[in-house]
Amino acid sequence: MFLPNDYPSPHLPLPHGSAGRALFVLLTTLSPPGAATSAGRPGTAVCACAELIGEERCRGLEQVGEGESGRYHFRPQHGPGRGGQDGSGGQRQRVRPAGRGGAGAVHLRRQEADGQEDEDHRDACMQALRLWTLFATCVVAVGQNQGQKTQECPKLNAQMPEFQKKTVHIKDPGRVEEIICGLIKGGAAKLQIITDFDMTLSRFSYNGKRCPTCHNIIDNCKLITEECRKKLLQLKETYYAIEIDPNLSIEEKYPYMVEWYNKSHTLLIEQGLQKDKFAEIVRESDVMLKEGYENFFDKLNEHNIPVFIFSAGIGDILEEVIHQAGVYHSNVKVVSNFMDFDENGVLKGFKGELIHVYNKHDGALKNTEYFKQLKDNSNIILLGDSQGDLSMADGVANVEHILKIGYLNDKVDELLEKYMDSYDIVLVKDESLDVANSILQKIL
Repeated sequence: MFLPNDYPSPHLPLPHGSAGRALFVLLTTLSPPGAATSAGRPGTAVCACAELIGEERCRGLEQVGEGESGRYHFRPQHGPGRGGQDGSGGQRQRVRPAGRGGAGAVHLRRQEADGQEDEDHRDACMQALRLWTLFATCVVAVGQNQGQKTQECPKLNAQMPEFQKKTVHIKDPGRVEEIICGLIKGGAAKLQIITDFDMTLSRFSYNGKRCPTCHNIIDNCKLITEECRKKLLQLKETYYAIEIDPNLSIEEKYPYMVEWYNKSHTLLIEQGLQKDKFAEIVRESDVMLKEGYENFFDKLNEHNIPVFIFSAGIGDILEEVIHQAGVYHSNVKVVSNFMDFDENGVLKGFKGELIHVYNKHDGALKNTEYFKQLKDNSNIILLGDSQGDLSMADGVANVEHILKIGYLNDKVDELLEKYMDSYDIVLVKDESLDVANSILQKIL
């Protein structure tokens, strides 16, 4: 398409990163010297897509051929320029500094000698050939650029098949796409993971059988007396029903959780558990990490993404589980209820303040020093399985984008709506990390 030199489009500033507009400007300004336009003036060639193919590649196309009559060149300039000295095209001129315009503009100049008409025509054809070569290069660049943008901001159903699973429930897909797009643009440098452990990274069930939490691993081990085991089971039956009761608020559940944990920990202390037995206890247990855990932990470690595991379980058992799974990498920090042992390695109490499922807000605020060290990691993927886990990122002061993924493992009919109101993505009875891994694949 040939347009007069004073057509406004080439003189408009090109938006940064706009591949489509760059191609449009290129198309509307391709005109060999001497070619008649609607205004009777020759056109100019503007390499508006230099930002796509790079100035070096653009510069590499400046050799256009030469004859006795002179030479044509492509030169990177700073503005669109004019086809003739007086706008009429009657006199061709040397390249001169152009007015302000889009970066990477390329101007056509001709150093004219005597020149004959047929040689002028030949040179013009050679130049046109080079222009179309440049055009083809830009077309490819535009395609690649648009493909990259599509990859950066994926459509959940079309480009991320993991989101098509029946276990995935999303209240606002558009918002989730926007958050994921922000995470992708931030890349590895801005990302951190904050996650629960029991029933989030570990499985809730396998082949129809319940898998143990960190507390349950000890409750079920052979080091516990039968009398103690029965008491622990009774506590679980009483208080777990309160924990997942959809009719009670977090404030109402809070004191019962404190009561449950304190009673359980007292029973464990009475058993005189030995620290050196924990590795064996974990090996003999039925604990299992979710499918895809190796990819999850290894990829995060490969890109040095901080992983903050915030658990109301027993930290000593948790660490042994991920150690035996081979994924306790240096980028992982565990905050949990850690046991305190005497000089003989016998359990005598628990360190620090109690962490239970509904006081993670307080625990998060106490870990602000950790989060301050990660002040540049303003993008968060949060994984949890309870309403209490939603507050795990409260200690992060500078959140830019946060994606909350919640596992709903029990009382689905009663709790699904509440979970969808609070979590961006809800995974119902999903024993895998497929969704999280698919997002990490896009980011990293």
